[in-house]
Amino acid sequence: FNIVFMGRYPQEAKKYFHGLIVDKAHNEYLQIALTTGIPSLILYLSLITFIIINAFKNINKNILIIPLLC
Repeated sequence: FNIVFMGRYPQEAKKYFHGLIVDKAHNEYLQIALTTGIPSLILYLSLITFIIINAFKNINKNILIIPLLC
């Protein structure tokens, strides 16, 4: 991310970041896609979806699932 972003926008980076190096996307999904690839992002989103679906299925069994899901 650092090489692409700082190389693509050098003047804006100097103007707004005052010499700081921006090496993180500051967005979880974009950061995963940039650093580990699209297949990794798809797997991560599938895992999150699986957890949320199972939590809603078992919400009547245990009331503590609600704060854990939040």
